[in-house]
Amino acid sequence: SPDVHIDPISKKLVMYFHCPLNNQGKKGQYTLRAVSDDGIHFKADTTVLGESYFRVFEWKNNHYAIARAGDFYRSKDGGLTFEAGPNPFNKIQ
Repeated sequence: SPDVHIDPISKKLVMYFHCPLNNQGKKGQYTLRAVSDDGIHFKADTTVLGESYFRVFEWKNNHYAIARAGDFYRSKDGGLTFEAGPNPFNKIQ
């Protein structure tokens, strides 16, 4: 379930995708980022961004992501890294 965006500044495609990984001793599905010049050949970063199924959007000069199970993330560096935030769905009873 890739989430693909066009970066108008670099004129590249940015894809957020998940795959099985062992992250800090914990096996699971995690999101990574890959970039492409042509939409066919992508170069993946090795930085784990968060849980699986990222959906990324930009708002007020920050990038945000919603992941599996409603986890929220924020990136202050244009989507290169993300920090986990609260899950507002945990408050629903």
